[in-house]
Amino acid sequence: MKGVQTTWGAKPFAEQVFDYNATVIEHLKNVGAVLLGKAAMIELAGGWIYVRVGLTAGRDQNPWDTSCWTCGSSSGSGAIVAAGLAGFAIGTETWARLYARRHFAA
Repeated sequence: MKGVQTTWGAKPFAEQVFDYNATVIEHLKNVGAVLLGKAAMIELAGGWIYVRVGLTAGRDQNPWDTSCWTCGSSSGSGAIVAAGLAGFAIGTETWARLYARRHFAA
């Protein structure tokens, strides 16, 4: 999102702020969507390998069982929707994480 810190969960991008919106954000704004904010993601949309390393924003947790991880690149989006904080969230498809989400966060 324009003017909002976008780190991809990685320390080298901690100060990154874009001066434009992604196409999906523009489309949502054009149809009157109310954008609530941005969610965290695991470092650089990685998978299992990143679970035990230091993450910029910490590990997203399943809102129904905080001992479980919400998995992969859309981990923050999955947690937000599962908790009922938003009706939908934008996700990414990296290593079948959208498909795997139901196992971790449902």
